[in-house]
Amino acid sequence: MLCAFVLAAGTHLGFANASFIIVIAALNGIAMGFDIPARQAFTVEMTSREDLLNAISLNSSIFHAARVIGPSVAGLMIGTVGIAICFFQTA
Repeated sequence: MLCAFVLAAGTHLGFANASFIIVIAALNGIAMGFDIPARQAFTVEMTSREDLLNAISLNSSIFHAARVIGPSVAGLMIGTVGIAICFFQTA
């Protein structure tokens, strides 16, 4: 969330250049490197053995649906309210 907010602020204030975006993307990638395995470990701990396959499938479906639907919604938002507001909505 912090990376998304810094990116939104940089876009809104006008100092988001290519190197700024690369640094934010790298920091976000490092954070996701810890976040995604932790979420997957919690999925295993929170479900019973019988429901584990369904829980993993549901988690995967939600993740991939967000990857498909998110850019479409972002494109509509960028066209109507602008880039900075779209990034603030993410944060």
